[in-house]
Amino acid sequence: MMDNATFNELLVQAHKHCVERLINITNSKADAEDVFMDAMYAFWKNWQAGKIKHHNNLKGLIFVMAKNLWYNKKRKEQRSAVKEYATAPENISIYEGYNSDIYEEVSYNPLIKSELAALNDTENKARQKAFNAAMQRLDEKCQTLLKQSIVYKVRLKQLREKLGFVSVDAVKMAKHRCKKTLIKYYKAATNK
Repeated sequence: MMDNATFNELLVQAHKHCVERLINITNSKADAEDVFMDAMYAFWKNWQAGKIKHHNNLKGLIFVMAKNLWYNKKRKEQRSAVKEYATAPENISIYEGYNSDIYEEVSYNPLIKSELAALNDTENKARQKAFNAAMQRLDEKCQTLLKQSIVYKVRLKQLREKLGFVSVDAVKMAKHRCKKTLIKYYKAATNK
């Protein structure tokens, strides 16, 4: 066990070692301090639980923990920004060029209604074709990972076991990369 004096000494040494390096990553002293303190808290919890096996370079371990916390925070912010963008009404194609007069008239005029249905059907078929082409460009492991997780809703733990990943975090990272690649291929297929 680590007593308070030893922990305080480690805290001071790790602070010197980590914060300057974290400022280079976060571009902010306040963010560097925050992520350092979060890492120290996580380190202390892991130490108390006996999860830290190697005691050679504790300052380096704390730095890596802080750096990973920062990158995970940024990834979560990116994902939430993408989700907000994707579901904003102005970004959904049905709202593009919305003209209330036309859409109110649709319910009364069967000809306009059928033309819009045919147009939507054509657009949907084109999107589906582009999506299928994008999926075919992915490697087999990415295709399997995306189908299993998105279509069949297989849990990450089960995917880790099925597909031979090292950890659940590795599955998350691979899924994120596969989605990004799929989006890139889809945009190329739709020429957007």
